[in-house]
Amino acid sequence: QSRYADGSFVRELEVNVSYLRCGALQTDNQIVVGGLSRISRISTGGTVDTSFQNNCPISGYLPDGINPYADVWSIRIQTDGKIICIGSFVTVNGVTKNGIVRLNTDGTIDSGFSTGSGFDRTAYGLTIQSDGKIVVVGAFTTYNGDSSSKIVRINTDGTRDTSFNVGTGFNDSAVSVIQIRDYLYVTGDFSSYNGLRTTIDPS
Repeated sequence: QSRYADGSFVRELEVNVSYLRCGALQTDNQIVVGGLSRISRISTGGTVDTSFQNNCPISGYLPDGINPYADVWSIRIQTDGKIICIGSFVTVNGVTKNGIVRLNTDGTIDSGFSTGSGFDRTAYGLTIQSDGKIVVVGAFTTYNGDSSSKIVRINTDGTRDTSFNVGTGFNDSAVSVIQIRDYLYVTGDFSSYNGLRTTIDPS
């Protein structure tokens, strides 16, 4: 359901997603939402936008120790309108995209975003930095076959940013990440990062 700022109901959104987890607002005020089974876009009138590439069905699941479902855990929209989605899914529209995909504005998969084998376990949270690089956290231990414990920074083309040295990373799952000024703030089940309790300088 949707509400006005004063808390009153606008209307119930007609969303063809069995369980919503996340959403992001586009500049045209349409909403991209994700959850179990698919990624959808909701028009400003509250109906499903059927032009959005068959509502992007997702399937398969990566292990996370919580739910054995194809799921979207976080969505962010780039300044160019392209859509980053992460989660526990294995395929998007029948294409293998282990835990991460970038969609064009019409919902089609952006083939220029090369994530290789993606994540080995569920990705939960992400933030897009001012330079377009993407920081992702989760339960994963590798990204595209390279060791990266629960946190990784990804270049704008989908490759891993090797200058982002996380060392041994987190000792348990990380579930959310935001950037405030020059720092990344991460929450999760971990008790240490690279052997220490500390914040991370994204530079």
